[in-house]
Amino acid sequence: MGVFQKTYEETILHNYSPSSISWIFAVQLALVLALGPLYGRIFDTYGPAPILYPCSVICVFSLCMTSLADEYYQIFLAQGLLFGIGVGGLFAGGILCVGQWFVRWRGLATGIASTGSSVGGVICPIFMDRVMERKGFAGATRYVALLMGVLLVMACILTRARLPRKKWNRELKWFDVTLFKQREFTFFTIGAYLTM
Repeated sequence: MGVFQKTYEETILHNYSPSSISWIFAVQLALVLALGPLYGRIFDTYGPAPILYPCSVICVFSLCMTSLADEYYQIFLAQGLLFGIGVGGLFAGGILCVGQWFVRWRGLATGIASTGSSVGGVICPIFMDRVMERKGFAGATRYVALLMGVLLVMACILTRARLPRKKWNRELKWFDVTLFKQREFTFFTIGAYLTM
C-alpha cells in the first residue's frame, strides 16, 4: 500500500491530498475484515472453492484494472472496492481452511498461515519498486497481478476442505449474540478488534 500511496501522490493523483488517497486503502482494508461473516457462512456450508476461485479472479482482475486506471474513482473502484472484496475472500478462505484441518495445533497453524501476508508485505514492495524502474507503474502492477495469479492458481489447487458440503440453512442466524456469553470468544473478539 505504501508503494501505491507514494506513486499515486507523485503521479496519477497528485491533485488529491494524501488523506483522500488513503481512503482507497482504508476501504480496501475494511472490506477484508467486514465481509468475513459472509465468507465464513459460505465456507462453512460449501467449503473453500466457492470463495477462493471467484475471489482469486477478482483480485487479478482488479489489479489489471488498477493498471489501466487514471482517475480517482476508477482507482477507488478497482483497488479499494474490488480488490478489498477479493482479498477478503482469500484471507477468510485461507484462514478458515487452516482452522478446519488443525484442531490441537490450530493457533500455531493459523499463525504460520497468516505470516504469508507479512512475507508478501516484504517481498511485494521490493518487487514492485524494482519492476517499476523498468516497466513503469502500469507495467509493474500487471506483473504483480501475474505473480499473484500464478500463486493463487497454486493455492486453489492445493486448498481442500476437510468437512463435507452441507445444505444452506435458512434458519441459521447471521450474527449470534449468544456467542458473547463465552468468555474466550468475547476476549478473542475484543483482542482482534484492538489489534486490527
